[in-house]
Amino acid sequence: MRLLTVVPELECFLNRFRNLMSRIRFRHFCRYIIGLAASDRKSIRRIAVSCQERVDQSNLNRFIHSDAIDDNSIQARVMDMVWRNIAKRRPSGRLKVFLIIDDSLLQKFGTHMEGAGYIFSTKEHRSILCHDVVTSFMVAGGMGYPVDVRLYVKEDMCGTMGVPFKTRIELAGELIKSFRVPP
Repeated sequence: MRLLTVVPELECFLNRFRNLMSRIRFRHFCRYIIGLAASDRKSIRRIAVSCQERVDQSNLNRFIHSDAIDDNSIQARVMDMVWRNIAKRRPSGRLKVFLIIDDSLLQKFGTHMEGAGYIFSTKEHRSILCHDVVTSFMVAGGMGYPVDVRLYVKEDMCGTMGVPFKTRIELAGELIKSFRVPP
């Protein structure tokens, strides 16, 4: 499937991130976001072929794994946009904000996916190949917003990936500590 146009609302949203990266990286960023929204299957290959101007999947792979993209600045920009949206809708007075932390297993079928491992699923009553993601979700002013995510990696895999081992509780603690509510 090829995308024929980008809706103006999405283009306006994506342009808010333009100054956070180079022109080429911004184009990859747009391709990735649009591909996630429009592709029926969310693989890098499918996202690459869904782009109006064809791009090789290796380019998107390099973009996603690049250290040149500052995830924290993108996350900060998203949260700034969320708080502005809440401020527009906010009733007068104090606003209750709930931060919800959860971990979820996302089953995988490819055996060579970075960070995937066999983890016991209470739903399946057996170990499944999956990613275990610890997420934070905020409810404020009657609206819900995804906030942040951390990937849980089993201790035996951390060494091969070159990342320090952290328990799900430690990852949840990071999500709570990094959450900022404006004054």
